Amino acid sequence: MDTAAFLSRHELPPQYAAQITHYFTPLAQQIMTVKKPGLPLVVTINGAQGSGKSTLADYLACYLREEGRLNACASSLDDFYYSQAQRNELAQQVHPLLATRGVPGTHDIARLHKLVEGVHEGLAPLSVPRFDKAMDEPCASAEWQHFSRPIEVLIVEGWCVGTPPQSEEALRVPINELEQQQDVDGRWRRYVNTCLEQHYQPLFASADISIMLKAPSFDAVLAWRWQQEQKLIARVGHTAHTMSKAQVADFIGYFERLTRHALSQLPHRTQVVLELDLERHITAYHNAL
Repeated sequence: MDTAAFLSRHELPPQYAAQITHYFTPLAQQIMTVKKPGLPLVVTINGAQGSGKSTLADYLACYLREEGRLNACASSLDDFYYSQAQRNELAQQVHPLLATRGVPGTHDIARLHKLVEGVHEGLAPLSVPRFDKAMDEPCASAEWQHFSRPIEVLIVEGWCVGTPPQSEEALRVPINELEQQQDVDGRWRRYVNTCLEQHYQPLFASADISIMLKAPSFDAVLAWRWQQEQKLIARVGHTAHTMSKAQVADFIGYFERLTRHALSQLPHRTQVVLELDLERHITAYHNAL
C-alpha cells in the first residue's frame, strides 16, 4: 500500500502517516483476520462531520483491496441523499426543514438496504450511488461505483451511523436556535427520530464491525465542517450550494441533536473507538473486536 500516494490524494499532511501506521493499518489487518472465506463483511464507521471518517473508510477499502485481495467498497450514507425535488416534496408533506439534506428521513434508505442485501446475497453486478454536494444532487449513474464481482467487504460511513433513537423525554426540549425557531412543536425532530428508529436501526444492526471516530465535543464540528467546505470550494469553486462559514454554522444546527446524542451513547455501543483531539489526532484507542 502506497501511503504517500494516499496522503497526496486526500491532501493530508505527512504527519498523518503516523496515524495510518499506528492505527489504520493494524485495524485493516484485523478486519482481514475477522473476514471469513465466502462470507461478506459489513463495516460501519460513525463520526461527526469533518472527523475524517471518509478518509478512514477509503484507506481501509484500499488496503483490503491491495493487501488482502478483497473486493472492498467504501460508501457513505451521504451518497444516498434524496434529490432536491424529493426533499422539497417531503418539506411540503411533512416539515419544511426536511428540504435540507442531512438528518434521517432525507436519505434513500431503501436503496442502501437493497445494497446491503445484495452484498449479503453475493449478487453481482452491483452499483453504489454517489452524491454531488457542490450541486446538492445525486450524481448521474455513470459516476457511481460499479462492481462486476460480488462485494466482499462493504464499508459504510456516516455522521449518524449506529446512532440509537432518542427518548420522548429527550425530544421535548429544543436543543438549539434552529429547533426553537423552526421546530416549535417538535414535529421535525420527532419525524427524524421515528425514521431513525424504524428504518435506520435495522441497517445499523446488520454491521459485523462498528467503528467510531469520537470528536472531543460538538464544538469541534464547526471548525471541521468549515475545513471540509473550504476543500470542496477549492475543488469545484463557489456554486449556489457551497456555503460561507456563517452558512456552515447554521447548517450544523440540523446535525447537533443527534451528534451530541451519538457522542454520549455510541462509545459504549461500538467495538472500535478512536478518540480525537481538536486537531483530529488520535488520543485514545479502544478495540473490543
